[in-house]
Amino acid sequence: MEDVKFIVEPQRETAVIMDVDVAVAGGGPAGFVSAIAAARNGAKTVLIERFNFLGGMAATGLPFLTFHNLLHEQIIKGIPQELVDRLVEIGASPGHIFCPHHVSFTTFDPEMLKYVALQMAEEAGVKLLFHTFVACPIIKDNVVKGLIVENKSGRQAILAKVVIDATGDADLAVAAGAPYEKREVSILQPGTLMFRMGNVDVDKIREYIVKHPESLPTETEWEKQRIWEPKYFQENKKFILVGLRNLVKEAREKGDYKSLQDFVILITLPREGEVAINMAKVIFDGSNALSLSNAELEGRKSVMDVANFLKTYVPGFENSYLVDTAHHIGVRETRRIVGDYMLTKEDVMNDKKFDDGIAMCGYFMDVHAPGGRQQHFRGGAIKGFDIPYRCLVPRNVENLLVAGRTISSTFEAQGAIRIMATCMAVGQAAGTAAALAAKEGITPRQLNIQRLRKTLKEQGAYF
Repeated sequence: MEDVKFIVEPQRETAVIMDVDVAVAGGGPAGFVSAIAAARNGAKTVLIERFNFLGGMAATGLPFLTFHNLLHEQIIKGIPQELVDRLVEIGASPGHIFCPHHVSFTTFDPEMLKYVALQMAEEAGVKLLFHTFVACPIIKDNVVKGLIVENKSGRQAILAKVVIDATGDADLAVAAGAPYEKREVSILQPGTLMFRMGNVDVDKIREYIVKHPESLPTETEWEKQRIWEPKYFQENKKFILVGLRNLVKEAREKGDYKSLQDFVILITLPREGEVAINMAKVIFDGSNALSLSNAELEGRKSVMDVANFLKTYVPGFENSYLVDTAHHIGVRETRRIVGDYMLTKEDVMNDKKFDDGIAMCGYFMDVHAPGGRQQHFRGGAIKGFDIPYRCLVPRNVENLLVAGRTISSTFEAQGAIRIMATCMAVGQAAGTAAALAAKEGITPRQLNIQRLRKTLKEQGAYF
């Protein structure tokens, strides 16, 4: 290991710019729903976000997976469903669509998602602080007292009764001393830089699939159980396609395709002729700044490679063009906190119910293989499984909750709960719990769980 040089920074006073009930770090799906829930439950709430919008990876064209279980019962409602309803109302989403492979998906216009999320946060009374990085927690004797932030105005302090870490990588929890797990970089799930293509002839893609059913996935036992019939594409103009390995193989053999992924993932968007592409995979550590920076560079190279492949080899893309790339490469896996309970593979497989369940998930364990080219589908729930409140509460730290894909779970279980719909459901529970704890002057760990469950039920969340 190379010697690390250090400098000593001078002691300084940091101005306290806010004193709130709840501070939420991160404005992605888990974060902005947490903030809305906290504010609606009477908490003075601030949301700190490094970009200039809300929505995180939902603002990339990536759809919500899934609000339902395999029985087609809706198991996620509350604020996440209200968000979808508002998008449908303004013509920015067709609503939930059932899918033989993904249970259900919800596609939407990502720009309108940004607007509606902002509208909901403002209506709830959330104080928004954009263009701001969370530097570290303010902590004393393992009790989080607030946050230190950095922005154009310099270094500032925000005091809070309860803090929610929705950073996506458990940055705050780890800085506060919470234990965590993270697999080696070589076996972490790869990330993907999402991008959108316009002027795509979707009907031509559908016609190709109907004529070439062999282009649909049957590589793994899981895929064989969830066979996509060509009839599905005849009947549905809005769909997710996972397949076309034959075309990827042909392009790779001719030297026209170099990216990691060996199959196409595309999502039709509400606007005619526009699709989102989930193919530009990169292997990296999203919790390491240098690795993340290199991934952004490699991701953009991969986008151009994939876009050229689509235009050259996939029917329907002949006259297409690149609309945009995501603001940030998508990270599937980094740190997972160790909480008061760790969700397991067995919990997912057995539709486990918990006395402190605060949200549900109906997705399967979707773990992308380390090499980047394949996906491992490890099976999953039928009716859906509970996510215990204890998974949101990190060990060894007080006044801190974690929301999003970094809650306490094994890496297999995280493959199921990392999807955005579930992250939003967990976010509503975290925000509600934070507001109740702040109101009672107790720590989140001391909160009466049945009171939390009753409040969530009364406010339309389903679990």
